[in-house]
Amino acid sequence: MNMLTHPFNIQRDHFSGYAGAEIEFIQYGDLHCSFCANVYTEIKLLQEIMGSRMKFIYRHFPLPHRNPLALEAAIAAESAALQQKFWYMHDIIFENQERLSRNALVEFAKEIELDMDRYEMCREDQKVFRKVTTDFESGVKSGIAATPAFYINGHRYNGKADFENFYKTCRYLIAVRQLHFPDQH
Repeated sequence: MNMLTHPFNIQRDHFSGYAGAEIEFIQYGDLHCSFCANVYTEIKLLQEIMGSRMKFIYRHFPLPHRNPLALEAAIAAESAALQQKFWYMHDIIFENQERLSRNALVEFAKEIELDMDRYEMCREDQKVFRKVTTDFESGVKSGIAATPAFYINGHRYNGKADFENFYKTCRYLIAVRQLHFPDQH
């Protein structure tokens, strides 16, 4: 399947950038996946270069059979999200992938200054687990089997997962859009 089955939802999705951006870049990722951690810096650079022309959406696709802390890391990120710190937890996990452990997740929560009592309560909250499950199920319905997986403007991206190829694809989509809609930027 090459099309995204669950479009961007401002109420449900974690996104960074301008909600109405012309490029919608979705990653289905596993926070304990080394491939996802490796592409993290490429996406950060792409966000920086694309600026307001791109919104980046992260959806959980934990694969605990491959990465033992995948589900716990996703739960930690969603627990941080309830304190408006999803991106802080997302970033600190990927930036410290080599030392990821159960204890490290707690240390990361302290480092990003979460209310620890609330964080611990949230980790047991069913709506946190449901968010992760909903993301995962949307990935399955879109044909995802491994991470990282990407959709750009609703279409599956199957190219090389690096800045240069992401950038070329985004620039191409912007150029095509300008040909079809010359008065919109």
